[in-house]
Amino acid sequence: MFYIRLLCLFCLLWFPAQALAAAPLRQLTEKVDNLDPKAMSEVERYLQDSSLTAQERAQLLQLKSLIHLNNVRTVEARALFEQALKSDPKVPLLGNLSPNNRAKYEAWRKDFLQRHLLRRPPPRRVIPPQDHRLTGRIAYGVLLGLGGAALITGAITSGMAAGQIDAYNKLQGIQDPETTRKKAEIHAEAKTMETISIASFVGGGVLVIAGVIVAVLTETAKPPPPPPTETSHSKNETHSLLFRSF
Repeated sequence: MFYIRLLCLFCLLWFPAQALAAAPLRQLTEKVDNLDPKAMSEVERYLQDSSLTAQERAQLLQLKSLIHLNNVRTVEARALFEQALKSDPKVPLLGNLSPNNRAKYEAWRKDFLQRHLLRRPPPRRVIPPQDHRLTGRIAYGVLLGLGGAALITGAITSGMAAGQIDAYNKLQGIQDPETTRKKAEIHAEAKTMETISIASFVGGGVLVIAGVIVAVLTETAKPPPPPPTETSHSKNETHSLLFRSF
């Protein structure tokens, strides 16, 4: 029975205390809206708490700024609001603000953020990793192209050499000096075409084989990792009003 009474007494004391401690910010906001002369001293008292979070301090500073704005002290109001923005750039606007005052606060916020961003260092340039496969693809494309051209040249010169040999064979058996001279020229040209043809076939074959090897090595290589991306945790941040004791 004693423990039950003790528990009931604890509940009677604890729950009202928690209910009172749950909404000091709401109460402060109402006092500011009602132009309560004690609002300023209470806000300053809460600001002395060293355990405040950045958002809580920003909210209290914004309320203090609103008190000055209600008393037509615009310079002091703006200075206090900029202090609030230094703690939390996205501090919500508390209080029953007129459209004109709300627009004024948002203009102050925009100006502060612009000046703040101008002081930031430029973002670090991220250099994407080099894809060496592109160089390999250019290399084997050039090799295969040159090799193909050399093989085509070899085929053409081989056909020309065969034509010269046929012409040489047709002149066999004719012994006059002019024919002998012409046979010597045709034979020399046939030998030249044959040499060019052999060199073109050999060179073209080597280039094609080299191109195939480079192509296999390039296409089986691993692609480079994607470049790192910068993420921002502040784009979708939302702040709720903190109704708690300070």
